[in-house]
Amino acid sequence: MNSRLRRLAGAALMAVLALPGVAFAQTATPVAADKFRDLTMPFDTRMVAHFFGAAKPSSGESVELRAKGAVLLYLHRGATQLPDGARVTVVVKGGSGQELARWVTELTPVTPHGFIRRVDLPEAAASIQVSAVDRAEGGPTGRPPYTLILEAWPLNASSIVELPARGATQARAESPVAARQPTCKMVGASAKRPDYIEKFARIDLSGLPAGVPVQRLLSAGGYLLIAPPPGMAAGSKLTVGLRVKYSGDGPYVEVCPPTVLEGGTTQSIEAELPSQDAYSIWRVELTLSKPLAAKEKASLEFTRERVLVPPDPFRAEPGWNNARGLACFDRVTQFQGVRQSANAFAGRTRLNITLPAAGSVPIGSAERAAAETAVLQAASLWVYSCLACKPDNLVVVSVNGSLYVSDTLYMLAGPPRGFVTPPPLDPARAEEMLTGFLGSSRIGTGAPFLPYRRTENPQKDFVRLCSVNATERGTPTLKRVQEALCAGKIAPGTSANIRVNFKNGETACGSDADIVGCRADNELTQYNVRDYRFTVQPSGISIGSGPVEVDLLQAVLHEMGHWIGVDHLARGESIMAPSMEQARCIDFETVKAVAEQALGNSGPDKQTAPQALTLRKKFSSK
Repeated sequence: MNSRLRRLAGAALMAVLALPGVAFAQTATPVAADKFRDLTMPFDTRMVAHFFGAAKPSSGESVELRAKGAVLLYLHRGATQLPDGARVTVVVKGGSGQELARWVTELTPVTPHGFIRRVDLPEAAASIQVSAVDRAEGGPTGRPPYTLILEAWPLNASSIVELPARGATQARAESPVAARQPTCKMVGASAKRPDYIEKFARIDLSGLPAGVPVQRLLSAGGYLLIAPPPGMAAGSKLTVGLRVKYSGDGPYVEVCPPTVLEGGTTQSIEAELPSQDAYSIWRVELTLSKPLAAKEKASLEFTRERVLVPPDPFRAEPGWNNARGLACFDRVTQFQGVRQSANAFAGRTRLNITLPAAGSVPIGSAERAAAETAVLQAASLWVYSCLACKPDNLVVVSVNGSLYVSDTLYMLAGPPRGFVTPPPLDPARAEEMLTGFLGSSRIGTGAPFLPYRRTENPQKDFVRLCSVNATERGTPTLKRVQEALCAGKIAPGTSANIRVNFKNGETACGSDADIVGCRADNELTQYNVRDYRFTVQPSGISIGSGPVEVDLLQAVLHEMGHWIGVDHLARGESIMAPSMEQARCIDFETVKAVAEQALGNSGPDKQTAPQALTLRKKFSSK
């Protein structure tokens, strides 16, 4: 992320914190783990959406919905920046026109979730009027305009929500992004101007196992061209499937059905989306019909449109955006309701990772740095997916002695920005700040997925935070963060440990060539570099010399799930499936299992017996 944009982001955040009356998201009435499903709504084809247009008059823009029953309103900024903020007014009226409720909300550049509210309407049809006014002085600023997206979700079968088709409202209304149709076709060459597109990725096909589907994740915006694989001999076949996740947590939707590329073909696969979000993530599913011969030096090249939009300071950089591709949560979450559990991540604020640990084969400095990034991404994804976590869970991570903190904490309480004079922190204010913002970024809420940032000198960088007088009774979150970050000696019960080893075939799970990784005990995870090459994207750096290439983050994410206490899940696309051909991403079943484990209801307990992640093995559903 550009340093200037980070400074602007920090300044905006500090400005928000200084505003009187800012409401922080708090946990609502706790619910039991078996009620977790009641807090989520599957993506519903009955959802309607309105896109507030780019040409916003100073008087604002409004839309009216007709609805009855239980409806979830969600207004957010979508894929764009919100440089000036907006004032949103929501008015609910009954069938006879009487006003039932009114909310006025200020959306700021750092609003974690936008506006989200459940509305329970009477049986008779009611109207919901939503208006938004640009907060820039004097109206629109001339800068690239933002888009506000209103989504209205029916919460049960008897609920109804409609967007009346009349006048200008009809012209502005658009169908949900996921409902619009992408295009996919075979072409001889791209019809786009050469200076508008760029080659950005390559996949070596020699590292693919035969007959087993593998996935690769790419940040490619709204356009993707897959060139035919040169070097693949006649008779060899590669099946390519394309799915895409529009910016956010999910779901993936199919763009191209499985398409066969044969050796010698000159046709490319060209896919284009109706939305040009630079943060869209493509899942490429590849299956080779048979092993390539040694002389077949075949690879796939990928071309995308050049990114012409400025980077968003509240969106992850490309490598971390790719990592978010491993989240495929197909729900909208009522994030207020899941109680916070002291069991999540064993209640730890800090995670210490040793990589490689004693007993590992040696790896180079570049490989070590790439592996460190992968384990940080995995930790961030699991925190992001833990709805029952406390705000401070794993907010601090130490990798080989280097200290990292969540990007949110760095912006909240890190080094002062040159043009911002942060006010002194009193204990109550610091506690409110930490609990309000650290826990705001969770899966299914549309919140940003942010990385960890390295801090060279935490006592200096976080001097304001570390100097506050915290107590376990009055400011427990602040106290835990201080113990994990500020103290020279880490207090017992504050941190947990993970050791990572790369093994030359022999693991605690055995020496079978099908074993990709092994959770050896409560701390140790092992990866088989004899039979596999573990690649880190987007750098392409590999660890190991095996003939089969696998994604290191995908394997680490699975093994870290066992460390959390989640057992194998042979359902859906869960990253916790026992075999890599099905272990795809963090889906609803995975998030539910993490919540149940944390809340100590029906979720699996931590396992101490070794558990293997395999490839080329089929398994039956439980």
